[in-house]
Amino acid sequence: MTRVTEEVYPKLAKFQGPISEALAAYSAMSAGKLEFDPGKAQALLPTRHHRYTAFSMSPVTHIDKVIGHLRIAVLGPLEGTGNSAIHSRLNDENPDHGGLDIGSLPKDSRVLPRPIDGIAYEGFFPISSHRIGDFDADPIAAASPDASMYAANVSQLGVRHGLVGKVATLGQGSEDFKTIVNNGVNTEPTVTLIVGHDKRTAEPFGEPHAEYNPHSDAVQVFGLLAIREDIGGLHIGALEDMPTQRSLPIAA
Repeated sequence: MTRVTEEVYPKLAKFQGPISEALAAYSAMSAGKLEFDPGKAQALLPTRHHRYTAFSMSPVTHIDKVIGHLRIAVLGPLEGTGNSAIHSRLNDENPDHGGLDIGSLPKDSRVLPRPIDGIAYEGFFPISSHRIGDFDADPIAAASPDASMYAANVSQLGVRHGLVGKVATLGQGSEDFKTIVNNGVNTEPTVTLIVGHDKRTAEPFGEPHAEYNPHSDAVQVFGLLAIREDIGGLHIGALEDMPTQRSLPIAA
């Protein structure tokens, strides 16, 4: 297992308080049906392939049954949660990006959509965003310890006609987000379904995706919870036990 070094750990400690506060709020939103492990969620580790700064994994229970793991991601500027499974294929000698055109996005796996095979629901849980004051410094070290709770402006990347690009926004609009973070304002906790089933028609929605921080002056922290189709029973719809909104795609 990757160990958190003394050099890295102090930079990440500022995110632990917001993580604990947010998970308590999300559990309360579900009337206690969803429970998280705040200790494991706060145990942030640097990512192996450096697609983004750090992560943690926390088991999630729904009415006493483990239904999956909440992956907490700490994204510095221009970092993404893309598909690490094909990381080794992406290099200067073989830059085919899985046969996809990634346009002006960073030329590595951080932007390549992850598959959603076997996933019935996936929720996006905004935790906090932190303004970066010194652009010449390490962005994680320079990120303010003062959190804008539940603030997020994350680009959901997908594929349209062979081109990887933004297909939806998770969180607030870009200008609202900048105002919130620059003024240190807190917003309300909101879970967004990026994979799920329409409540009216029961039709499934969602597509392979990656989450990407488009901001050069903010660090964003959020959680992703995927519930697999084989979880079965009443637990498969656990995210419907709390107020959620659907990820709305932008025009193709």
